[in-house]
Amino acid sequence: MERMRRSLSVGMGCVVLIVCTVCPSYARDVELALDLDGWHRFEGPNFELYSDAPPAVAAEVLVELERFRALFARLAPGLDLRSPAPLRMIAFNGPRSFAPYKTRRDGGGTLLLGQFHRHPDANYLLLDGRTRIGADYSVALHELTHFFVTHNVPRAPLWLNEGLAEYYGTFTVEGDQAVVGRAIERHVDLLLLKNQVQDLDVLLETDGRTAAGHDPREVGQFYALSWLLVHYLLSQPDGPDHTADYIVRLSDGEDGESAFETSFGLSLREMEQELRLYVARGEFPRAALPVVDLEPGRVTVGAARPADVLCLLGDFVLHVGAVDYAAAHYRRALELDPSHAVAHGGLATVRDLHGSWQESELLFRDAHRLGVADPLTFVRYARHSLSYPNQESDGFASGASKPWLEATSRARNVLDRAVRAEPHYAVAYQLLAASHLGPGGDPSDGLDAALVAQRIQPIALLPRLLEVRLRLELAEDVRRGGGQTDLAVSRIADLGAFGAPQETVVDLELRVDVARWLRRSVLALARGEVEEGLSALDHAVSAAADPDQRRRLEARLLRLRGSLASDSGS
Repeated sequence: MERMRRSLSVGMGCVVLIVCTVCPSYARDVELALDLDGWHRFEGPNFELYSDAPPAVAAEVLVELERFRALFARLAPGLDLRSPAPLRMIAFNGPRSFAPYKTRRDGGGTLLLGQFHRHPDANYLLLDGRTRIGADYSVALHELTHFFVTHNVPRAPLWLNEGLAEYYGTFTVEGDQAVVGRAIERHVDLLLLKNQVQDLDVLLETDGRTAAGHDPREVGQFYALSWLLVHYLLSQPDGPDHTADYIVRLSDGEDGESAFETSFGLSLREMEQELRLYVARGEFPRAALPVVDLEPGRVTVGAARPADVLCLLGDFVLHVGAVDYAAAHYRRALELDPSHAVAHGGLATVRDLHGSWQESELLFRDAHRLGVADPLTFVRYARHSLSYPNQESDGFASGASKPWLEATSRARNVLDRAVRAEPHYAVAYQLLAASHLGPGGDPSDGLDAALVAQRIQPIALLPRLLEVRLRLELAEDVRRGGGQTDLAVSRIADLGAFGAPQETVVDLELRVDVARWLRRSVLALARGEVEEGLSALDHAVSAAADPDQRRRLEARLLRLRGSLASDSGS
């Protein structure tokens, strides 16, 4: 849940918080207080971890995360547990090492133990590798569960997402068994002793916006009731199937209460009674698997280069909005290693964010010259290239400037390298699709890239993909003189459902109108009906709301009229 605090009671009333956000901003002094000694890189079958904790401690963290992923895959088959962007994990050597990278300060009886940050370019899991809660890693496991659920079911209701995270966050190894689903005593106490099994209708209606405004008591009840409902459903023989049916009904637009009662065969009041009996019995079935079946195999370890550590941490703070703090990391990396390609790419991105396109271009060229092989840097370089200033063409008419053609071609080349290095990189495919809207682009190739991106990651998590795909379809339709633009009208309605701004929806509606007139113009001119073709093109000019598009269409109309006048004069 975005910006919602999660509390765990530990010891003498200490509260441990974990914050999960998408991309917050926070202030940081640009002075680096970072000990670069003792950092290592650990690699397992699925995860990579950087840590300054003692190697034995850090290796244990990685093994636990790998075991958890294996258990999740066994208990929730069919889910895609691959990350659609590089997943970067950092385990700090205690609170002091972690402190400079926390997105909120400790204090007031709270200690931030971990945080997960989701971003289309990269995902980050940061945790305190030395401070344990009840001899487990519930903080990290809770957030990894959110990541798995959201990637596969982006529209899962909040209670289900949080309930699953609480349920799977109890993962522990007990002897030769890996166990999940143990009772969470603070939830049981709240629900049983204070009789809080009620208000399921409120639970179903709670989303990230409403939850953020709740007071701590309501938040506690929300987590406890979400956990109990998920635990109850997973204990029933057909519970997972009924839950899947419930999610499908919600996705189809069915009312939450109606979908719930139809899928689970109980009214909300009847389900409340079932949950009261369930918690009163105090028997909470657990799922267990032999731990030997979950072992990750070999975990490799090697010393991490200080410049690599600085760039990793610089990338993280850049993604959460601390631009100057990130720049300090990249500059320090270059002091240690002037030929560090990723550091050059990082500083290039900083310059882009400051609006200095030319300076950024020089730094990206340095990164390229130095042999950069980092997929994230490729994505940043492509995004920079696609923002080439002073565009004068839409790419489907003549007149595109040579530098712009070169920049767009370069973007495609580096994106090809990005997806070769990281084949499951959704945003790289999305940018590749968008690049075909530019000069020299091929809408058909762009649509292929868009479909790959959509297969990798649900379109709800790539908010611009639907818009890019629609623009490509319109461009392809105009190029072919086909009749598919009518289909675009129904697809535009989908944009609102995926949260696109109203101005984007209106803009695309106008572009559909322009595309229709352009199609009429192309067909009329092909038939030799010159006046009708010019009239249709004139209507396209009038319908164009975007000044750049209107200017390009006006130039096309003037060229055609000039050509016709020249022909008639000769």
